Amino acid sequence: HYVISQNGTRDGEDISQAKDTDGKLFIQEIVAKSTALKPGEVGEHRYPWQNPGDPKARMKIARLMYFEPWDWIIGAGSYEEEFLESAITIENLRDRSKIVLWSIAVVAGLITGLIGLLVARGIANPIIGIANAVRTVARNRDLTIEVPVGSKDEVGVMASEFNKMMRLLRESFQLVTKAARDVENYS
Repeated sequence: HYVISQNGTRDGEDISQAKDTDGKLFIQEIVAKSTALKPGEVGEHRYPWQNPGDPKARMKIARLMYFEPWDWIIGAGSYEEEFLESAITIENLRDRSKIVLWSIAVVAGLITGLIGLLVARGIANPIIGIANAVRTVARNRDLTIEVPVGSKDEVGVMASEFNKMMRLLRESFQLVTKAARDVENYS
């Protein structure tokens, strides 16, 4: 008999013949399990249960103790999904965290790639400019070419030295040209 039921609606009712949705006399199973427990020991019984109005049966878990002095079975039960609600919530949070972490990783990868590309261009473009200037001098024999010196790093030093070399070549050719004119004037 129920001694204390939820909201007192079934207090005193004989539930010994109650069956779960599988047709088992689950109350009798609970009584058998509980009376076999040692003092202070907690037992558990799982059974499918369908309340009126529920679309299907859900698994219920009852935690049980036997209080021998009064011959009482003390039981508290709840649906399995209620016990697992925290675990399900944590699992959902874990899944969302994975998505956030992967998103952060992708964005970080893209930013890193973009920074790498900009740094590579910052290094390569001045060197390409110097190489193009050398190619133009070789092709056109134009000693007036100068490359812009945009920095004071190694590439900037190379551009500056290229410009000095072009000035020295111009000056050397100007001296050779002047010497050739002088020789021509003396003859």
